[in-house]
Amino acid sequence: MELSYLKRRGAGGFATYKLRKRCEAVYDRLRLYCPGNEAPAVLDIGACDGRMLSYLKDRLPEARCEGVEPDPRFLARVSDPRVRVRAGRAEDLDFPDGTFDFVVMSSVLEHVEGEAAGLAEARRVLKPGGALCVIAVLPLYEKLTVLTGFKKSDHFRNYSLPELKAALERAGFAAAEASPMPFPLFYNIAVGRK
Repeated sequence: MELSYLKRRGAGGFATYKLRKRCEAVYDRLRLYCPGNEAPAVLDIGACDGRMLSYLKDRLPEARCEGVEPDPRFLARVSDPRVRVRAGRAEDLDFPDGTFDFVVMSSVLEHVEGEAAGLAEARRVLKPGGALCVIAVLPLYEKLTVLTGFKKSDHFRNYSLPELKAALERAGFAAAEASPMPFPLFYNIAVGRK
């Protein structure tokens, strides 16, 4: 992914709107799947500059918000001292089993070369009954943005809604939710329970 991604989502306009809507969707699922837990342990895999974690921390000040990010350029942009983002890859998480109540992969799974290993690691670090929330860009939208030159192709795969749900189920999750996000967002969202 290019650094221009950070500029686009921080400059206002549609990219900023999409980030805010993804944050809201994740927060809504966190509240739904961790009801009554005012201090959940949350992991954002592919945390980028930590903005999703900051959004969650603003709404749940007692939450433990951690993330992993493989790109050192994005890691260097994490500025919120309330959240902890460390170097790491989805396929090899440096956390003990059963550490987190809620794990997020927002616009990340399509960038993970080892899908099965990444999802297995997300499941491993979840507590029993914990939830994984995955947001993935619609395949047609990704194809159009690449064809028009808006962005470079950087996905290992793209997920239709049935494919996203099937990926979670193959990884041992009980699919709790799978739906498209409302227009004009071009994402699918799925939640799996451990």
